[in-house]
Amino acid sequence: MDAFDALGAPPKVIVEVGAFDGDEAISLKQRYPGARVIAFEACPLNYDRMITLIQGSGVEPVWSAVCDHNNGLDFWPNKPEDNARVSGSILPPTASLKTERLNQVGIAAGFTDTPVKVPSVRLDDFCKGAGIGAIDIVQMDVQGAEAFVLRGLGSLRPRVLFLEVNETADFGHYSGGAPMKELRQLLTDMGYELRWDNNADAFYFLP
Repeated sequence: MDAFDALGAPPKVIVEVGAFDGDEAISLKQRYPGARVIAFEACPLNYDRMITLIQGSGVEPVWSAVCDHNNGLDFWPNKPEDNARVSGSILPPTASLKTERLNQVGIAAGFTDTPVKVPSVRLDDFCKGAGIGAIDIVQMDVQGAEAFVLRGLGSLRPRVLFLEVNETADFGHYSGGAPMKELRQLLTDMGYELRWDNNADAFYFLP
């Protein structure tokens, strides 16, 4: 049984936060055609790519960062000239990330020197406005900003949380992110159980 089969029934609502170009959201929609699949992406460049890719797929795109408020925020996006799978974040990249990225792929971190303003939304408020009473699955890849997304759930408790996290990277490469120990405690306090992780992905389930 994999992470998404833990529900025991086909999911009705799937939310992907940090959808990049929408390829995984499309895969989820194909796997669960009866589900409402909503893909959030804050990076303007990535969102434009997603709009093109998801046409006709049934995936619902939303240009917004997902966090714990609806006031808009600064986002550090990809540099357009990099044209690679380098993600942005609502958290500023640290000097260590820029150095590592430069050493690995010869680019200065893939981030602009100054952030751009993007809209933001709490998931509980979004769901109220969209007529969604419950979320079955949340999949997120938000570069160290997981705690902000979780706090924006309010009283919502999706049964499955799938986090793309890297203990040795994401939580030391972005300023202001929750350390992995703090994030795990937050998830425990919210009632979630860690079912597995592999230092790149983590699957949490609400019993």
